[in-house]
Amino acid sequence: MNVQGRDILIGTLAAIVVGVAAIGIAMGLPGLQPPPQATREGTDAELRYACSADHASFTIADLLNAPAADAADDAAAELLRMVIAEGFLPVEGWRRVVDGPEEVVFLSEAGIEGAPHAVVHVVPGQAGALLLDGWAVDSYGACTPRPVVPDEVSVADWWVAPAPIRPDSDSIPTLVHERACASGQDAEGRILPPTIIYGQTAVTITIVVQLREGAQDCQGNPLTPYTIELTEPVGDRTLLDGGQLPPGDPFDDPDT
Repeated sequence: MNVQGRDILIGTLAAIVVGVAAIGIAMGLPGLQPPPQATREGTDAELRYACSADHASFTIADLLNAPAADAADDAAAELLRMVIAEGFLPVEGWRRVVDGPEEVVFLSEAGIEGAPHAVVHVVPGQAGALLLDGWAVDSYGACTPRPVVPDEVSVADWWVAPAPIRPDSDSIPTLVHERACASGQDAEGRILPPTIIYGQTAVTITIVVQLREGAQDCQGNPLTPYTIELTEPVGDRTLLDGGQLPPGDPFDDPDT
């Protein structure tokens, strides 16, 4: 299958923050089935990420501009210090990426358990092991931020298929793995046109899959061959999987 991706030309980090939004725009198209050769650019929406479905989401800009965790010396910050004191989470690198009346999300740049970040989620409440001034620690642990997409689709992982990728390559054979339950079926015919961000040093590609209808068993899904067509050669840039933060390495072994 050959599908033309959504292409966004990027020149600066600020443009990347705006350009990543095209995924959110793509997900909002009626029927979630854009034409195979569609190209869409947009600046009126921005992709959001979250550590968990029950956590508030944040943008890349939120992450880049987030204040230090202790910038506000309040109950949430004290609860964070209490969690860190238990010894399970990293001590350094904490930022307040979401700060609202209904929840606070702290994210650390220091990863744990193989994940790139650690997270502490604090909410108003009177239940839980750690309480202070009407706030409670809801959850904490490892975090790999994933794009937030509509319920009808899921973000997929992808890897470069065993084939040489040269500087002049503008067609990338890949293997796509659907994360959502699909009763052991592949994603053939349900992969939507990817969002492709052409940066100066990297080409970042995010793939999403339209979910199967009805209830599905979670028995593991096979890899689906899928070819990504670029509008410009790879050159000496790095290919990256944009389905997580930070972007993944699509040259890793899918079994690892």
